[in-house]
Amino acid sequence: MVYVAWVVGVLFAVWLSVKIVIKLENKGSFDE
Repeated sequence: MVYVAWVVGVLFAVWLSVKIVIKLENKGSFDE
């Protein structure tokens, strides 16, 4: 199903963006 794949892709992109923003905001005090 193309729609499901599109939704998963969008959710992954949003999650990745949030993770990057959090990492930038906590630079120096947030290490993985």
